[in-house]
Amino acid sequence: MSTLPDKGYCTTGIDTDIPWPSKEVAIDFRGRKFHLLPETDSVSRMVRVETSTGFTRNDADKLMLEFLSALAWAEQGGIVPMFGNWCTAPLAVGKGPSGCIFDGTFDYLPDPPDPRAKLALALYREGLSVNLVPYKVLGFFKVINIIRGDWRGQVQWIKDNLQYVTDKDALARIATLQSTESDVAKYLYVSCRCAVAHAFDQSNVVNPDDPADLIRLRKDLPVIRELARIAIEREFGVKSERDFHRT
Repeated sequence: MSTLPDKGYCTTGIDTDIPWPSKEVAIDFRGRKFHLLPETDSVSRMVRVETSTGFTRNDADKLMLEFLSALAWAEQGGIVPMFGNWCTAPLAVGKGPSGCIFDGTFDYLPDPPDPRAKLALALYREGLSVNLVPYKVLGFFKVINIIRGDWRGQVQWIKDNLQYVTDKDALARIATLQSTESDVAKYLYVSCRCAVAHAFDQSNVVNPDDPADLIRLRKDLPVIRELARIAIEREFGVKSERDFHRT
């Protein structure tokens, strides 16, 4: 059993394309204060939360990831935890990748009570954050899989929800697909989701060494990301930052 005290500081270095604050910012999330710390010449962008009796390092690690998922959804940007540490005094994380900075105003963080909604936000953050297009596609598709377990149900859900797509790149891609595909929803499921997830049927597989496959998926990605966003908003009731500010 560890003899380390419960009180301490959990710090995680961050790789993100979300504009990061240029000075320390504190954000309340689920009763805990998360500190966003700027990068310097020697340390990475960081997030820090204090641990205590009743809020262990494991609790802090889990809540840290849920906080990052909420932030990724609210700001619509990828965010990946890198090296982290725990110490009885605040300890910095070494320099990582550089990114954009801004004034550090984060005024919306969703915190849905439904565990499925939390999982959807985690998968959406994963889709935003991975650096390979095929796995972005699969990550966003897993959000839809939370709602419908069988392939027919997923295809039908896509058919029913294409009407809610608003992103201009996604709309342009849908228009192109409608001119070549008799069933856009089935195409997205079979030629995107299944072609990434499975390799047995070599007539329908995304080959990482085939540029044509990667170009096609890159064109389809805005549609699949939009569908994941629609699922989170319409099925789980998690507002976008835009809708939050409207209300």
